[in-house]
Amino acid sequence: MSLTFRSLENKDLKYLAELFNYGFQKYYTEMNLTEEQVNQMLVRENIDLTLSFEAVLDGKVIGFVWTGVREDKAWCGGIGIGLEYRGHGYGRELMVFCMGQCRDRGLITYQLECIKKNERGIRLYKSLGLEIIGELYNFKNDSPEPLSLADHQYELVKGSEMDVINLWDELHQIKKSWQMDLPSLLYRLDLGKIILLKDGEINLGILVYMEYSHGIGIYDLAVKDENKELCQILLAELHRLEKPISATLISDQSVLTQVLERAGYVRYLDQVRMLIQL
Repeated sequence: MSLTFRSLENKDLKYLAELFNYGFQKYYTEMNLTEEQVNQMLVRENIDLTLSFEAVLDGKVIGFVWTGVREDKAWCGGIGIGLEYRGHGYGRELMVFCMGQCRDRGLITYQLECIKKNERGIRLYKSLGLEIIGELYNFKNDSPEPLSLADHQYELVKGSEMDVINLWDELHQIKKSWQMDLPSLLYRLDLGKIILLKDGEINLGILVYMEYSHGIGIYDLAVKDENKELCQILLAELHRLEKPISATLISDQSVLTQVLERAGYVRYLDQVRMLIQL
């Protein structure tokens, strides 16, 4: 059998959506993208279709890999092999080819996230030289209750995109994962809401979130010096909306993790973060 690889650069959104959904059949969580969602992901995560490929076995397309590129860094935006072709090493060959193409392009790191209970996938990535550099925690609270806060002198005001940009380095001492980093966040701001936490003219924290009909997604919650009280003040604003809330944190965000857990949030579907120097 002959396995070859073809660039996805000239494929339309319908084709890309169908290929993505085919490759993620019966995955650990529902992965079924529409054409609109595919387009959003391509733009938001800087997917480079010239470094994204489909795997072809004896003339039949059996899988794909998407690659995001920012400066000299690459990110796996998804790799999927058709259900009936899994377990034969095709995913490994596709990864080796893709990482080689990234190296030839001059990129210096390749990173990805993998659902923690996908032990086969983690073994594959480790065998290719990727190392675990951290974890992602997915939190949810289906029935958030009002948070009791001590009296404080801080003010909550509406923020702007420039506030997000100007405060990013100051409030984010911990390195974010690809989909939580500033370029991805800026794409979401057209639909998101921004709240600043201030003490007079001093900015102490920022909250970026999206309110849906069925709930709220926290895109970013960051405060100065990872102060627990400031985290609670911003979180309390969302609890007042009385909707289910979800959030994703990197494992290094220990203070915010504690705040969420004490506020009744539960973790589900943890992921590992992995990286290799190319």
